[in-house]
Amino acid sequence: MISNKISFPFYGRILLTSISSILAWLFYPGVEGEGFSFLAWFAMVPWGLALVNAKPAEGAVCGFFFAFFAFFAICSGFINGIESWLEFSFVLTVLWYSLVCAFQAIPYALFGWCQGKFGWLGKPFGPIRAAACHCLILVLVPALLPGNITHAFYNSPRVIQILDLGGIPLLLFTIILSNWLVLDLILKIKNKQKPTGVFICLVLLHLFILGYGTFRLDQFHNLEKSADKNQILRVESIQPNLPIHSNKTGVDLLDVAFELTEKSAESNPKGELVVWPEIPLTPTCDDRDYRNKLSALAKKINRRILAPCTWVFKKPYRYTNTMRMTLPSGEFSKEYNKIILFPFGEYIPFEDKLPFLRKLFQRTRHYIAGEERTIFDLSKGKRIIPVICYESVFTDLIRGFVEQGGNAIVNMSDDAWFGKSGLSLIHFSLAVFRSVEYRVPIVRVTNSGVGAFVKATGEIIPASVTPLLKTKTTSFPLFIPKDRSIYFYTGNIFFWLLLSLFCVDLLWKPALWIFNKSL
Repeated sequence: MISNKISFPFYGRILLTSISSILAWLFYPGVEGEGFSFLAWFAMVPWGLALVNAKPAEGAVCGFFFAFFAFFAICSGFINGIESWLEFSFVLTVLWYSLVCAFQAIPYALFGWCQGKFGWLGKPFGPIRAAACHCLILVLVPALLPGNITHAFYNSPRVIQILDLGGIPLLLFTIILSNWLVLDLILKIKNKQKPTGVFICLVLLHLFILGYGTFRLDQFHNLEKSADKNQILRVESIQPNLPIHSNKTGVDLLDVAFELTEKSAESNPKGELVVWPEIPLTPTCDDRDYRNKLSALAKKINRRILAPCTWVFKKPYRYTNTMRMTLPSGEFSKEYNKIILFPFGEYIPFEDKLPFLRKLFQRTRHYIAGEERTIFDLSKGKRIIPVICYESVFTDLIRGFVEQGGNAIVNMSDDAWFGKSGLSLIHFSLAVFRSVEYRVPIVRVTNSGVGAFVKATGEIIPASVTPLLKTKTTSFPLFIPKDRSIYFYTGNIFFWLLLSLFCVDLLWKPALWIFNKSL
């Protein structure tokens, strides 16, 4: 056992924790592109050092401090989004955003308390126990903003291939374990103990991740080379960059989208499907002018068009966030109504029990959630999974679509509310993982960026990434594998196994004590 003689004053623990907050900000994707993702393998080590020999209350404070300031810096684009959408004052916006960050920090405070209570770090098997606890808390405790340390690797295909084995819990556990193994290595060296065992475990962990990633990428690249033409999906993405506020209304606002669609069809004669993004000031689904223009456009370019619209129900007013397909014949086919709504943006949680919230969030409309997972069928077995905005981060929602036979994701989004901040890229990074989890390609179509084409390996086609606040059309062929992932068939077996083993490890000593006492 390591004899830890580390003792920091409270301000020293906070200083160490702040270093981890800065490193988290550095490794996360931002407005300038991918962060220094390699930092994620050891960025939490200073925070972990602050937790060694800390009291439970100190651990909780350090955990809260780490996450609050990391989230505050990483997701600061929400300040612009809240001001634009809800029309709050700057002071009220910062206050509301601070509350969101405080909510996000709760799981980290819980882990800090647990570490202070049980003191795993620095003890035999401590890194595994601490990583299991940390991972389980992050998965089990709900979050308004679902990002975590794993998304630093959204553009690191070799690292994220293990998602097809155990989903985010497996990747999250391995990254956290790497951090605590590095910390354990430092503690052993400090205490003049042999670090060989920990070093070997750390090397084997990274060899497993990179080795499996290389194997799976090579496997899929070979499948892609031998794919037949019926496995190639050709989608045209339209990014109109429509303003969030405009003097134009209804269909007039969409003139640029109609023009871009015609130009895209001319330059992509083999296109199968045109996809528009989620847009501000969406026309109603029964708007006659909108329907007629979409119908005429579909006939003219002779292909399907997926476009947004809104159903409006009166007395009381209710809205849907809808994606509808127009056929080459000009007729309207299936439609999908968004199932998972964005809290405070599209509805107010607990409004019935807390009616005063409506006075605070007056700009929030009463959207109603859809109930049916709609699959849009293209020719020759290509089945489109429609996903609107941040629905793309919910793996269980996507699983349901895949179970119905969906094999390619089309994600409509409008991140214009975030301006030039890095939130558009962060939002995109959250969606990338679905491609590897289920081995389905993704086409992300946005109003103002960042849009992209993602292979079923999680590899982002570099030329497909669209710039912020620019008009753009893109089209790249995507390979649709015939087989789905191991994770699709086994589900969250890794998570439940980890939870079971952790509970057994945590409870067996008290249970044994009670048993001996009863004798």
